[in-house]
This record gives sequence, structure tokens and C-alpha cells, in this order.
Amino acid sequence: MSKIAVNEITNEAGTGGPTLPNGVAGGLTLGGDLTLDTNGIYLGGTGSANYLDDYEEGTFNPSYVDSDDVIDISYSERTGVYVKIGNIVWIFIGIRVSSTTTAPSGEIRIANLPFVASSSISNVNFNSPFSIKSRFWNNPPQCAVLQQSPLTEIRLLDQINASGNNTNTGGGDWDSGGSNRVSISGMYYID
Repeated sequence: MSKIAVNEITNEAGTGGPTLPNGVAGGLTLGGDLTLDTNGIYLGGTGSANYLDDYEEGTFNPSYVDSDDVIDISYSERTGVYVKIGNIVWIFIGIRVSSTTTAPSGEIRIANLPFVASSSISNVNFNSPFSIKSRFWNNPPQCAVLQQSPLTEIRLLDQINASGNNTNTGGGDWDSGGSNRVSISGMYYID
């Protein structure tokens, strides 16, 4: 059995790892299931369905907004974490209010998603792609869906009624003396 042991691989300048030169036909295959080319990675094969050209992790600052633009609150927690793989973004949001100066009077939404949602996907009428848990509201939101405009917000909805319709979570649902907590996780598509 052959064995190669390497302690360090650097580029010609000795300042970092080697780079794959442009024009390498087929890229560099490692172990049969991982192929590197100059623009991305193929996982499990070299077909277009196996191509990964984008992966990113990061944080963002979600916030409550209302359609009447009057909300004035302070936060004790505002957490937003995302993982972007190709054109899918997974988000995890935690928001907790510490005080309310001016309660919302219109539809309550969560703003500042890390990426603009795909306009072709957002118009699909489906129930919540997000999991939601809420506490300390007068009438807590029961589900969350992408806002159709702008495509960087999540709309909070009250429970679906007997007719199968849902209503927007609004100012009357807000508890001005409470901490109005919400935790949301889910995914959405981007262009």
C-alpha cells in the first residue's frame, strides 16, 4: 500500500494554499465523491444537480415593524442566524421586547431578513414555511409567511379561522406591558 504524508501545501509564493489553475479540465477529484473546479464544488458526482457554487453562514438583526410605521420599542434580545446553501436560506430568529414606548397599530411583521426572497416563489399561496413559537402577547401569532412586498419581511398571522382564512397579527394583539417574544425558524428561496 502506498502512502503520502504532507505537513504543508503552499502556493508558489509560499503565502497560502495552492489554487486550482483556470482551464483545468474536469477539476480536481478527491476521493471520487468530491470534485473541485475553479468556480465551486461537485458533491457525489459531476452533474449539474451536484454542483455547489455558494455556501455562507452569518448573522442579521431582525426587528419588529408595523404597516402604520408607528412602533417604538426596545429589545432585550434580537438574534438572527442564517445558513445559505445555493439559492436556499435557512433562518433562525429570536426576538424579545424589553419595553414598548409606542405600540404598533397596523399589521406586525419581522423585517431585515438577510437576503431578498425570490419573487417567483413568494406568490405561491401556501401555509407557513416557518415554525413559530410566541409568548406574552394578548393574542399570539400562530404562523408566519413571507411578506409579498417587500420580500425581506415575514408576516405574522393569527390562527386560521373556521373559514380557512387567516388574519394579520396587528396592534390589538400586542401586549404593551409584556415582553412579546417570538422564535421563528425555517427556509426560503432566493434568486
